[in-house]
Amino acid sequence: MINVNIKFKEYPTSVKMGISFLVAGWISHYFYFLKFLMSEFPVKTLYLQLGIGLSICYFVASINKWARSLCIFFNFAIIALYLLIFYMYFTDNKYDLAFITALVAILFAISNFYLIRKESSQYFKTYNETDEDGESSDN
Repeated sequence: MINVNIKFKEYPTSVKMGISFLVAGWISHYFYFLKFLMSEFPVKTLYLQLGIGLSICYFVASINKWARSLCIFFNFAIIALYLLIFYMYFTDNKYDLAFITALVAILFAISNFYLIRKESSQYFKTYNETDEDGESSDN
């Protein structure tokens, strides 16, 4: 099932924090990509990344259980990638670039922290459960 309504004000704090840090992580990723990598890739790469990032943020923000699971999984991959890049910059004494890559990894890690929490997990599981009459119970 795909939810399409975003009721951000009604979400528990851990869900709000997870979504907020997810959006911040993607924004910082785009900043890094545009500033330091864009010249090495075709323009369509930027559009693909924008589509992926916006889609992930939208589907997680609209409380889709499957989107949360995919988001957590891929956030771990993004974190690992940025920590590797951080290590390369840090060992080359490029501390300004190391800081930016560490920031991206930290934002995605904080997002995962909040999305993995029990309160968030429970909210995503029960958000669109149906009652005995078969009607959806939108929280």
